[in-house]
Amino acid sequence: MIGNTENPFLWMDEELYQATDILEFSFSEQLAPAEIDPENRTVHATFEEGTDVSHLSPEFKLAPGAVAKVGTVNQVSGISSNDYSSELTYTVTGADLSTSDWTISISFNTSVRELSKGEVISIYPNPAIDFIQVSAKDFEPVEIINPKGQIVLRKACTNSNNQIDISGLDAGIYIVRFPDRTKANTKLIKK
Repeated sequence: MIGNTENPFLWMDEELYQATDILEFSFSEQLAPAEIDPENRTVHATFEEGTDVSHLSPEFKLAPGAVAKVGTVNQVSGISSNDYSSELTYTVTGADLSTSDWTISISFNTSVRELSKGEVISIYPNPAIDFIQVSAKDFEPVEIINPKGQIVLRKACTNSNNQIDISGLDAGIYIVRFPDRTKANTKLIKK
């Protein structure tokens, strides 16, 4: 920080993001990573049909120095709980005091394919540091997706037990997705 506590100066690279951007947004209950659209200021997440969305506490990351409110209530990542049964507006105030309204919406996936009876997919250890072991029957692709919705690792698996190197990933929360088994998405914590 340059300046003093009364008049701080923060430098931000505007080509990477705006002062009022939501950089990451996720619900532990979502089926796949949320879609963040900075141009239209929207975040959209998909849930399994029947999920109770009336008291969800999303984890999110804002541009440096930014704060978010729903109405007059400050939002704290992973703590603040809201009813997402209809669109919700997050007002993000940037470090430069500019503001933007973001629309958070959800939908329900009614075409999710069930796992076969008795079929189990497991990922361990979780949390993990360098490697995860995937155990499943008859699957091929595995994708690891960051909170921005980007596929950061993809591996073709053909055996029932597979080790996946995650040492190159930053610490954080990811979604492990099995595209051929849409209900098999799971959260992975990388330490």
